[in-house]
Amino acid sequence: LANLTPGLTIQKEFIGKVVIRGVGVEGTTIGSDPGVAIHRDGAYVARSSVAIFDFFDVNRIEVLRGPQGTLYGRNATGGVINIVSNEPDKEFGGYGRLEFGNYAKLRFEGALNGPLGDAAQGRLSVLYAQRDGYTRNLFPTAKSRDVDQLDNQDLLAVRGQVNFDLNDDVSLLLSAELTRDDSNTPAYKYFDTTNAWWFNAFGVDRDLPNLRQVSQGFETNI
Repeated sequence: LANLTPGLTIQKEFIGKVVIRGVGVEGTTIGSDPGVAIHRDGAYVARSSVAIFDFFDVNRIEVLRGPQGTLYGRNATGGVINIVSNEPDKEFGGYGRLEFGNYAKLRFEGALNGPLGDAAQGRLSVLYAQRDGYTRNLFPTAKSRDVDQLDNQDLLAVRGQVNFDLNDDVSLLLSAELTRDDSNTPAYKYFDTTNAWWFNAFGVDRDLPNLRQVSQGFETNI
């Protein structure tokens, strides 16, 4: 999405960072309010770390650049991103897409659509994505705590929708979605000890010549 949209930058660090034309959020605390509002099927997602997810069974994505407070309220100073999913229709059908790649990448996306009687339609969408991490964490206890691979991907999402045709002019769409992201975060690699009181914990980073190797303990019980 960022490659196709001028002025849009998306990063995933400790929290998701969405910036439009230089306006977004720079805070790294979980309570920081975003500067770009994200809506999924008309519902506001308050934290971009939750909204930054692999797209699946999407009809379109709208990017509105510039302040959008008049129509979308607070936290839309930089702009708005609307993610619109495919809705159920009366035609029975579906699709499936399976991808393989390096780093043991496996990604499956699919949907099943069809009528549920004369006045209702349903749609079930599924996403599963897994990939090994780009960065190796060489900390002695990293493997036992499943943080030996950083920047990895472990996603699961299921969306169910039912549309009821109440009459010729009114319909009711019910939608429920479950998303789970067990991916490990990207890694920082520390080189400079200047005024860094925390460097003693990560000092070995500087001695590892490979940019994709770190030695970091990470907090437990997160």
